[in-house]
Amino acid sequence: MDDKVRRLIDETNDRLRMLNKQEDDYPAWIVDYDFLERGLIQGNKWYGAENEEQKKALKDDTWAYGVLTGSIKDNNDELNALKQLDKRTLFIVFFDYEPLEEKDAKRGTVGIARVLNMYENFPLWAVFFKKLGYRVVLSPDSNRSIYEMGIESIPSESECYPAKLAHGHVTWLLRNNVHFIFYPCIPYERVEFDDAQNHYNCPIVTSYAENIKNNVEELRSPDVTFMNPFLALTNEEIMTKRLVEEFGKLGIPEDEIREAAHAGWLEMQKCREDIQKKGEETLEYLKKTGKRGIVLAGRPYHVDPEINHGIPELITSYGIAVLTEDSISHLAKMDGRLIVLNQWMYHSRLYAAAQFVRTQENLDLIQLNSFGCGLDAVTTDQVNDI
Repeated sequence: MDDKVRRLIDETNDRLRMLNKQEDDYPAWIVDYDFLERGLIQGNKWYGAENEEQKKALKDDTWAYGVLTGSIKDNNDELNALKQLDKRTLFIVFFDYEPLEEKDAKRGTVGIARVLNMYENFPLWAVFFKKLGYRVVLSPDSNRSIYEMGIESIPSESECYPAKLAHGHVTWLLRNNVHFIFYPCIPYERVEFDDAQNHYNCPIVTSYAENIKNNVEELRSPDVTFMNPFLALTNEEIMTKRLVEEFGKLGIPEDEIREAAHAGWLEMQKCREDIQKKGEETLEYLKKTGKRGIVLAGRPYHVDPEINHGIPELITSYGIAVLTEDSISHLAKMDGRLIVLNQWMYHSRLYAAAQFVRTQENLDLIQLNSFGCGLDAVTTDQVNDI
């Protein structure tokens, strides 16, 4: 790697260390020198600040941020532009959709908690609400203080940690004067595997918003609207029908809802394609360089640094590339090895990823699961058998 790039990363890390000490609500990730070359896959879109609008958004803290990856071209213009940016320059961002300015949000503000299925579906909702004229406020990255913010409303210790974090994220939105919160219950994800028996979400993702509604006392305020409709993402038609039913109650014309839903659906599809493309690029990189990769297979929200506890960084520190299961699952050809009912959407990807890894000499697989997840009691044995 070029010395100029190394110096840039060192300078960025210094700023990030200061940020970690000063702002608990905005944890930052220290950058590994070789992240840029390994093509680390942690989420979705893989670009830094590419224009003045994006640079301004980063400086104004209006974007969420994730893990550094991608590549920096070795030219002075790009390096100088990166040096001039604020402390969050070099991050990939799954939650990078720039919200409307408050003055342009004709229908007001909507809050979205950065939890559970939002790590799968946020691109859909970001575009949907922006098209409808809402300013989207997203809760910050998970950390210990977010967890503790909602700890009093957690009804059971047996829940998985990702579910417990949801209480803190919703509480954060409420304490930041967000009075309209959208947290849908999603029983069905999209159909990605034709040979799967079904495409359910787990019970927590399906209905945890009901738990939040019944246990977070601040939601009972007459000034707060907590919208948690049950809607399936089986296909665009089914989803749109439910959105018309729910948002029609708010007086929004049906044609506007349908247009926004279509735009959101297309964006979600594009994001899936981006992830898959990056997975293929990383596999090609491994083939050319002779290096190894590890597929960290779990659920979309395992990319949350508070949930994965730095495992991706630990692996990459040994010079091994990290991929997520959804970046390579589309490449698998299932051969009937499953001995369980293949009915859970996230699990279908997991099994497909395991099958693909089985055919690749330069890949290994590590399955991530959160303590308290009953369904993963089944998946761990099945993945091991594959």
